[in-house]
Amino acid sequence: MSAPEVLVAQRRLAALEAERERLETELRRSEARFRELFDTLSRGVVYLDASGAVEDANPAAERILGFSLDELRSRHPLDPRWDALREDGSRRPDAERPSVIARTKGQVVRNAVVGLEHRDGHRVWVQIDVVPRRGEALPCAVCLTLEDVSAQQEAEHVHLELQRRAQQLDRLESLRVLTGGVAHDFNNILTTALGYLELANQDLPTDSVVDQDLGKARESIARATQLSRQMLAASGSNILRVAPTTWQDIVAGQEAALARSVSPHIQLEIVHGEATPIAADAGQLQRVVQQLVTNAVEALGELSGTLLVVTGAAHLEGADEELASSSFGEPLEAGRYATLSVTDTGHGMNEAVLSRVFDPFFSTRFTGRGLGLPEALGIVRAHKGTMTIASAPGRGTTVRVLLPSTVKSSRVPTPLPAAVEAERVQVLLVDDEPGIGAVAKRVLERAGFTTLVARSGPEAIELFRPRAGQVGMVVLDISMPDMSGAEVFAALRALDPRVPIVMSSGYSEEALARDVETLRTQGFLSKPYTAQRLLEVVRGVLGKG
Repeated sequence: MSAPEVLVAQRRLAALEAERERLETELRRSEARFRELFDTLSRGVVYLDASGAVEDANPAAERILGFSLDELRSRHPLDPRWDALREDGSRRPDAERPSVIARTKGQVVRNAVVGLEHRDGHRVWVQIDVVPRRGEALPCAVCLTLEDVSAQQEAEHVHLELQRRAQQLDRLESLRVLTGGVAHDFNNILTTALGYLELANQDLPTDSVVDQDLGKARESIARATQLSRQMLAASGSNILRVAPTTWQDIVAGQEAALARSVSPHIQLEIVHGEATPIAADAGQLQRVVQQLVTNAVEALGELSGTLLVVTGAAHLEGADEELASSSFGEPLEAGRYATLSVTDTGHGMNEAVLSRVFDPFFSTRFTGRGLGLPEALGIVRAHKGTMTIASAPGRGTTVRVLLPSTVKSSRVPTPLPAAVEAERVQVLLVDDEPGIGAVAKRVLERAGFTTLVARSGPEAIELFRPRAGQVGMVVLDISMPDMSGAEVFAALRALDPRVPIVMSSGYSEEALARDVETLRTQGFLSKPYTAQRLLEVVRGVLGKG
């Protein structure tokens, strides 16, 4: 090579070296700019290699996930702590993970919401975009960006939960009205049937075979009456006789009976915690305990397991999750509560069953059952309390009852007036159910009372007007289609302020408390009532007992 050629080559080499140095400088600047951008992005960025292992992650990703870069790199791609959840809380199969789809199929994944475990153990929800590295064979490396959307997810969860509760409360309210209405009509029918049976029985010799048959019919009516009472309880319309008590006293009085109701293969444990007073109907709360224990025993079935009954107390503050998680759309107020929980180690329930366990007559076991939990819930709601239920397949079930620890004075009924004059023996019975009017008239007249029967409010007023001052008392159905019992009550009292009036209904007194309490009544006659009960009330009011 000649000298000129060598000189040209040297110059070219020098130029190439200078270009290399310039490009290296530019590359370092570009890498610095990229690293600065990478490190300062508010959105997390994670690079995964073709196996799914972490190659690099920016500080935002470390902050969002709670792990340092070294800790992220040390995690195996199949580490169970990487389990990704769907938005409904279920686990995503490995093949459905956004990073796996991008690595194995070369597809871009946008706006996937995934639940991941934060280092401190809580669930963090992230919105993910995943872009595969172009030009590589599959599986390939990917770039994953993520944004913390936990706050938005929580807000959406709260909104959906409130919506769910509102729908559940509407459904339960509809069922409550339906159940109470059926019980009301059922009680009217039972009152008529029971009255005619008693009248027939009075006309038969004691040793009559027919009398024995009528006795069996009365037993069936008694069972139907109990069913009606359960329906009223399920609708929250049962009569409460309130007195100070505690869950500890309620359960302690039943321990022997509960032990007898549990199969030998089930271990019953009763634990009494801190006692706190409540104003409650002890008999009704005993029904709650019985129903919850019976339901737990049936849930265990033939399984060997444990049934745990725990009484205690809780003071719930505004931040307590239980205030917001109480069932049936009725968030609790902060304060002190008496608690009862019944836990079984049975099969547990899935979401579909859980959503219906308080529906009247719904049962997973066999037809003809299904009033136990609705009855218990109705009693609890009548006591201004609430019930929560936690269950999952394979994890058993816990039902928890909370009653406010606030002693409330029970309603004092209006005292009966002094006995009225003996000659005022006319009784006006007002009821829109024709069977009740007919049978009550026969019962009262057989006992020596002159009886007038009206099937509506206007008819009652027309009958009463010319006899004001002569009618000894009125038995008035509070639920009638034309005029309400309260309206008829006011009209009759305007005609005769002294006439004693007893209200009657197939609903319970508690269900009609607002109407009954505003009226100065001389008693309440709950349907179905027997002929003897009707006569007891009439004679008591008239002072002829």
